[in-house]
Amino acid sequence: MKKFNLVDKSNCINPNYDISEKEISINIYVSHEREVCIVGTIDNNYIGWASITRFEDREKNMAILKEILRGKFDFISNLYNALGSRYDEVLNWHRFSIYRKLHPDGKNLYYSQASNVYLGDEEKYLAKFMVGEISSFYSKELLKCEFRLLNDSYLRILKGYLELLKRDESYDYYVEMKPLIGILENESYLKLCPDDGIRKLYLACLGEASGLYNRYMSAVR
Repeated sequence: MKKFNLVDKSNCINPNYDISEKEISINIYVSHEREVCIVGTIDNNYIGWASITRFEDREKNMAILKEILRGKFDFISNLYNALGSRYDEVLNWHRFSIYRKLHPDGKNLYYSQASNVYLGDEEKYLAKFMVGEISSFYSKELLKCEFRLLNDSYLRILKGYLELLKRDESYDYYVEMKPLIGILENESYLKLCPDDGIRKLYLACLGEASGLYNRYMSAVR
């Protein structure tokens, strides 16, 4: 399975601190075209795995997840280096995470944001459950998108949001727009929208929000 890992000798980096005791988490990005990017994340700076497959590649995705869960990475990199020219594209896909979280009974178990469930402690079933979470996530989030877009009213709302976000380029306008940006972040299932126009309009709103944030941070640092 290692041939599917985009983290390789050509893009590896040397961590500048000890990462040997870090717990592996998994970030899963899903596109509107049913591509899946599975990332074995070590911490905010480093990854040991990144692969891009198809939603339908269930057996391949399960094998990839098993490989990540082993935690034996040949090379370390970051997401930008590993994904290369597809980095910006993948970051615009819809995402959920699976990570270790303390269960009420005291066990440190893998927890999935997709269904808000703990995945148990039987290692032989973990990858199977995780693949199930990909399917569950895609189905539920796409259904949210369909309900949101039952008529054209939300399209008009998005256009209004974009106009608001572009109205003022001063750095402190970000503070005024934070509530709106919060609303947009909660609508992230629109990244799966099969309608190109609506999806691109939503991503344009996020792009303007990111620009406001960056200008604000540049000014207050």
